[in-house]
Amino acid sequence: MKVFVQLFKTEFYNYLAYRLNFILWRVRNFLWLIFLYFFWKAVFSGDIKLFGYNKNEIFLYILIAQVVSSFVLSTTTGNLGGLINEGRLTYILLLPFSFFKIIGGREVVDKLLNLFFSLIEITIFIVLFKPKLSGFFIPYERLILFFVALFLAISLYFSISLILGFIGFWSREVWAPRFLFLVVIRLLAGDYFPLDILPTGLYRALKLLPFSYLVFFPVKILVGGTSFAEVIQGILLLSFWSIFFFFFAIWVWRKGLRVYTAQGV
Repeated sequence: MKVFVQLFKTEFYNYLAYRLNFILWRVRNFLWLIFLYFFWKAVFSGDIKLFGYNKNEIFLYILIAQVVSSFVLSTTTGNLGGLINEGRLTYILLLPFSFFKIIGGREVVDKLLNLFFSLIEITIFIVLFKPKLSGFFIPYERLILFFVALFLAISLYFSISLILGFIGFWSREVWAPRFLFLVVIRLLAGDYFPLDILPTGLYRALKLLPFSYLVFFPVKILVGGTSFAEVIQGILLLSFWSIFFFFFAIWVWRKGLRVYTAQGV
């Protein structure tokens, strides 16, 4: 617990040390939410129903997706490649705790802070724009399944993000692959729109890949539109991908340590 408290303080002070970057980042997220709101408001002019959604349902999906996205897709592993390239990873390896415990603890703290500020932004947005979200009810069974899916989605993205950071063991060019990955994954994860509005064949293909389970799947559990059997099937597939990428990340980590030379320390 003392280690977690210290990690929390460290991450919080990091936010304070770069206040302008942090403020601009949160403002960008808020402006993006506003853009999505007015975009879908223009698409759903009047009381029409498109792609199986009405205006209230699409607004509800977008709002919940932004919260889930801020929690699942936030990560502290973005500078992992830099730590490896600059030799600063050595300092972490010399600590009396395993690398995965330290980086995992930082990840938890970062996600909690992101969730806190995201909820504030959503609250401000609802107060300012008053989107109609009436008639929304979550059965407790779906709420439990949602948290299970959310935990697995967080684990999956964390493992994938670690693997991207481990590219630094073999290349100094880490930023570009991570940036391209983030752009693609937000699209395929359903961060911008519900994936089931896509053509049936494409949607079914995406359901076989891990990315749709990061945002779209947990959100759909909450807002409905999926049967209990589909939810269980999705959780099983999400579990498979989470376990696969976890062990793959460990394998890449061990391979990387064999070539790590700590240049720049």
